[in-house]
Amino acid sequence: MDYGVGIARITSEKRKRTPLPEHYITTLKERLNALPKNTFKAKDIEKKHKWRKCKSKLPSVAIDLPIIYDGDEYEDIDYSCIVLDRKTERILAVFIYETEDPNIREVVENGHRLLEGMRKHLKLKKKTFYSGFGSKQEQDGGVPSEGQKQERIKRPDAYGGENYLDGLQRYLDPPTGRNVVCFYPRNPQAHLDEEYINDLLWVYCGLYELEKRHCPALADFRLKLAKKCDLLGLFPPVPIELNPSTCVGGSINFSNVPHNDSSRMGTTETIIWKPDENSKIPYVFRNILAKKTFQLNKCCLIYQVGTDLHNTMNTGNHGGVGFVNLSKSNLLSDTEFMRGWWDNWYEYFLNIV
Repeated sequence: MDYGVGIARITSEKRKRTPLPEHYITTLKERLNALPKNTFKAKDIEKKHKWRKCKSKLPSVAIDLPIIYDGDEYEDIDYSCIVLDRKTERILAVFIYETEDPNIREVVENGHRLLEGMRKHLKLKKKTFYSGFGSKQEQDGGVPSEGQKQERIKRPDAYGGENYLDGLQRYLDPPTGRNVVCFYPRNPQAHLDEEYINDLLWVYCGLYELEKRHCPALADFRLKLAKKCDLLGLFPPVPIELNPSTCVGGSINFSNVPHNDSSRMGTTETIIWKPDENSKIPYVFRNILAKKTFQLNKCCLIYQVGTDLHNTMNTGNHGGVGFVNLSKSNLLSDTEFMRGWWDNWYEYFLNIV
């Protein structure tokens, strides 16, 4: 199959990318190298506590935090911690405030400015995916048991705020009737907006740098998956080692319904947040499986298993921003189909004048 036909027939320049000039990458590497070291109390978690299906011999967690377990009733969390499944001892989430690692604020300090750039250059994601109908049990945070009657309700305010996606996407292209692998829509001139590109690279590559420090096994496995299938980078020609995710997201005032994502098992949704520090409206993230609600009242981040139910709660226009690294399973398959697409994208970039 000539996968290149797919690229040639994507007529919108918004679905392509112009390679970033070298000075962006030089600046990014200098900033990452200058990010202070030894900024948190280090301690490897016991080997019996692992991320599910994360294949790496590196420590699962390398930061010294209190360990708590999933509960029967919701618990409000306003402290850094590691959350475990009481039955299996697997890690469900690692939540860290800037008080435990000041580098968290360093990475997300200009988050609101980055969000303004996203408004300018990216396409606002439609709320269809997060809205519609659901069950009363799901909205309340429960998961209906088999055979349990579900009360179907409308979700008039399930989705709130703004959400933007960048990076790579696989979808069915109606004009060609084929599966297409390309980039999310973006303003073709975005690569000339130096402030935006510098903020974009810093937040998402800085977030991956924090993942390498806090949860080495996760970062190692994410990179191994990307290299195994010869994944095209998020921001060509930024090296895959600086961020091996398949896509990234950014949001403000965001809320959605409980959902699980199509992340590759063994990787996490790694999310970093910066609240509006002048707002009195709570900014809250919820892990349905763990029965925890995390208060995002300072700069903080979470390593959250994407395939476990979770959501950002609708508390109103809290003004907070969040940014996430994702590794989607449908882009990490080591198949002839995907390799065909990657080969043609690499050729496309080599031939750009």
